[in-house]
Amino acid sequence: MKTIQFYLLISFTIQVASQECMTGCQKCRQVENNQQIQCDQCLEPYQLHNGDCIYQGCSPGLYFQINQNQDNKTTGNCFSICDPHFYSDIQTNTCKKLVQCSSTYSTQQNFNETPLDFFIYKQQYYVALLTSQLSIYDQSMLGLVKNLKYEQDDLTIQQVNGSIIAIKNDLSIKIWDIINEIRNDCDNITPTSVNQKIQFAQQLEYTAINNL
Repeated sequence: MKTIQFYLLISFTIQVASQECMTGCQKCRQVENNQQIQCDQCLEPYQLHNGDCIYQGCSPGLYFQINQNQDNKTTGNCFSICDPHFYSDIQTNTCKKLVQCSSTYSTQQNFNETPLDFFIYKQQYYVALLTSQLSIYDQSMLGLVKNLKYEQDDLTIQQVNGSIIAIKNDLSIKIWDIINEIRNDCDNITPTSVNQKIQFAQQLEYTAINNL
């Protein structure tokens, strides 16, 4: 079998605290003996909660994405998936920008095929999505943790905002916990569209997290 030499170029991504007020904040201050910025007053339609501004203008499972083509940082739209180089911040219901480090690390791994997708899972693992399995790597050591084969009746496997969604042949949805190797059922949703089902699964996970 022919093997493709596939090089994983991994740019570590970090969240950088800005010295300016965070998005949606009208008045902020720096906490004493701490580099963290805390908001004291938010703009509309944000709501102040524990020093953060929570956006209230989007439906559950959607995140406010600021229009990057305008100087006005208060205009934008609600999306289920943020733009590239942004991540979905469940705490504030907004899309926050990612900043890349200047250093790039590389490792070599043999694949029989080119991955369909490559993403970070639970902020601890790198995952390569292949046509028949998921390959999971430790984020710190870059070593292979395990390969997970798809089930025979899997129609498709999707990565949605860092979560892994398995859609079955009968169009039922399962949220796949690949670390504990558990699939959680989503039997209480009935849309027929695959795209709708992915969005519903994302909203269910959002609701579950906020109910913890």
